[in-house]
Amino acid sequence: MLFRIEDVAGFSPNLRSYGSAPEIRLEKDRVDAYIAEKIRDQVNGAEKRDALSYSQSLAVCLLKYNRFTDNELHFFGANPEVKQIMDYVFYRTRKGNFREKRYSLAERVSGAPLFRGDGIIFLRGFLVDAADNRLLDAYLNRYAGAGRKAYASPEKDREVIALNPPGGWVIREHMDAVYTLYALQLRYGFLKQPEWAGALAGEVRAMDPFRFAAAPGEQEAAAQLICYLSRFWSREERISRRIYSDQTRQEHLSMCFDPILQFDAILNEPFEEAYGLCRQYNLQALSWLFWDFCARYLAESGGL
Repeated sequence: MLFRIEDVAGFSPNLRSYGSAPEIRLEKDRVDAYIAEKIRDQVNGAEKRDALSYSQSLAVCLLKYNRFTDNELHFFGANPEVKQIMDYVFYRTRKGNFREKRYSLAERVSGAPLFRGDGIIFLRGFLVDAADNRLLDAYLNRYAGAGRKAYASPEKDREVIALNPPGGWVIREHMDAVYTLYALQLRYGFLKQPEWAGALAGEVRAMDPFRFAAAPGEQEAAAQLICYLSRFWSREERISRRIYSDQTRQEHLSMCFDPILQFDAILNEPFEEAYGLCRQYNLQALSWLFWDFCARYLAESGGL
């Protein structure tokens, strides 16, 4: 899956569109230059940019780009183990046929023509892995005339650049529960066994819908996150350990025992003590389900 934090809080929220951008009419020999410009604007943080940045790590979004835990989590499936949509452009031909074509930075730096012959296409979007700084610089210098700025490091955030991405799933009302789920998995690994993860996803889907009355789609979104953390945890964990280590060096100031502090408590306190602390501040039924399910797992596996 690919993840991003959508800035929806504060006085000037930055609201972006998903899956609804108009097609762009391009000459075939201009496609590389157009995509390179959009990628460069995004990674360099240009004031006006159309593309969006996603991370291949959930930890990056939770711990680095949502320090006040008041924004939305957006995510959609793009794993190699399912339908491969990474490193592709999506377009429509003049005859109205919808097509997708592989578009990886490693292949594009070779300079080989992307399309045969002349003509036009109608670009609908793209999804490109930009998580290699050296390769990205070579690509941008070739097609955009200049590379990334010195401070920009898509490699560090395992960044993927998308234009007109699908909507996927959104979680806003239950972000506290997301932090709880991730921290419990990071500390206890209670989703490593597929049967346990499947059981928890089933319990989430079986919850009374009134618990999600303010955000009905978040019930299934939570189940999808459980499945992701179970199936791809070894890869996610390798990234999250470094991210968590980096963030613990930064002082976190808060007026309450917010999800970041609860996250820290889960990782650093005994289970019962962390449970007691978090129970006082986290009032979401979804969070309680995660706590209780993890306690059952630890009791049955001898972890408590």
